[in-house]
Amino acid sequence: MSHKETPAVLVVDDTPANLQVMRRLLKNLDCEVVEASDGNEALARFLEREYALILLDVHMPEMDGYEVANLMQQDADSPRTPIIFVTAAYNDEIHRDRGYQTGAVDYLAKPIEPSILIAKVRVFLDLYLAKHELQHMKQTLENVVEMRTAELRASLQVADRLRASAESSLEKAQRASEVRARFLSRVSHELRTPMNGILGLLQLMERDSLNQRQQDCLRGIESSANNLLVTLNEVLDFAQISTGVVQPHPEILDLSKLLQEVAEVIRQLAAEKQLEFEADLDACPVALVRVDGGLLRRILLALGHNAAKFTDSGAIRLRPECTSSDGGVRLRIGVQDEGIGITEEQQAHIFDGFSQVDESTTRSNSGVGLGLAVSRELARAIDATIEVESEPGVGSTFWLTCEMESAEETVPSPDEFDASPGQKRLRVLVAEDNKVNQQVACGMLRKLGVDSVVANDGREAVERFRPGVFAMVLMDLDMPRMDGFEAARGIREIEQRAGAAGATQIIALTANLAGETRQRCLDAGMDDYLGKPVRLEQLRDMMRHHQALRGS
Repeated sequence: MSHKETPAVLVVDDTPANLQVMRRLLKNLDCEVVEASDGNEALARFLEREYALILLDVHMPEMDGYEVANLMQQDADSPRTPIIFVTAAYNDEIHRDRGYQTGAVDYLAKPIEPSILIAKVRVFLDLYLAKHELQHMKQTLENVVEMRTAELRASLQVADRLRASAESSLEKAQRASEVRARFLSRVSHELRTPMNGILGLLQLMERDSLNQRQQDCLRGIESSANNLLVTLNEVLDFAQISTGVVQPHPEILDLSKLLQEVAEVIRQLAAEKQLEFEADLDACPVALVRVDGGLLRRILLALGHNAAKFTDSGAIRLRPECTSSDGGVRLRIGVQDEGIGITEEQQAHIFDGFSQVDESTTRSNSGVGLGLAVSRELARAIDATIEVESEPGVGSTFWLTCEMESAEETVPSPDEFDASPGQKRLRVLVAEDNKVNQQVACGMLRKLGVDSVVANDGREAVERFRPGVFAMVLMDLDMPRMDGFEAARGIREIEQRAGAAGATQIIALTANLAGETRQRCLDAGMDDYLGKPVRLEQLRDMMRHHQALRGS
């Protein structure tokens, strides 16, 4: 495939009406839809070109979908293409296991839910484009290195020329790295900004007046948005891991609440397989800590998915242990199952390169998936470790150990931001150019009992700022006329001239989670960093922490 070629999706179905439905559902996606009406035609189309995804009907005459998939996977000259089976027998374990053994990554049950189909196809299109983008960049760098190596071998006697050539190669490699970083930064910003609006408005909605059907619809929207956010995070994590860099983004959060959220998800996974679930969360009392909550949450959920995947009967247990020391909190949490277990020989390799205990076993849950190898890389990014204890036929326990900075200087009350009689309410300056995100930020502050003033860009934020008027500034980074970094420096200069240096807390509020953004924020004079999409609880915990610092 050329670098700019449109990705293709192969749709195989022996019913013309079904092909027509698929064609209509996929027409608005940025992909080419190639159709085949039987297995032989599908194999012919498969050998002609590369596909981002294959939507393969199971029940077809002459050659069913499993036979077609098996023949496709045996073709050594073609890349291993992801296959989603389309069948009415999704809940049949025999058919499901057979499909996974032939290389399927997922199933879609007939009749097809359009939103689910479109969401899944988009994920694999994004992965396909990201893979080829990385391959293209890799090939470009390899070509540069190969060219320079040839020049060096031909010019050994010209030292100055060798040095100039090496410096030129290094400069090009640095430029390529900068382009890649800017690409990931822009993708992160453009995807997380609307996600912040969606999830933020859902949190602000007053649901008491809605009927049951409306509340169910809202819960479905919220669940889908959160699943999409998980997929987005996994894709960006994959891109960073593949380049050897995972950048953590610490935030202030309530550790006990995070563990409750994780426990609830694992409880649902266990219930789907009729497994028992136990979690002693009293072992971790309420504690505000500073850690990358997104990475910590995804690691624990990946271990929970792994436990449910390899356990057919018995129980799954979440075993947290928390200890406090001077300025720190140590979390040691075990995810225990009663599944197939792992031999000592297998334990030495399960974290290597996405390997599995049994290569014929594929995951039974939808989604992109992290895998144990990726989980360990994410754990290293937050200075944590993952260890395993296991016995074949008895079960396994995966232990995550993480050292975190304590952020709990005080124990605030739920209404701590509400003004006492005769006192002024706290006021926060919101610098944000996106109208929906302005609405989200001001709505969250209003729920916390805080007044807000909006600035539509960085220049307006500097113009509106007055020392002593605002307790805090929520500063978006990517804004027109003047970005958040320059605006923060301008506010600090105003404070310096007024003799009130650093009196106002400036919190970066941004969808840009790539590269060295956090350090740039601190260098510009900001106090902390909060990534979008923002949860109300995150904003509350951040304000609690910094109000405690101001009080001290």
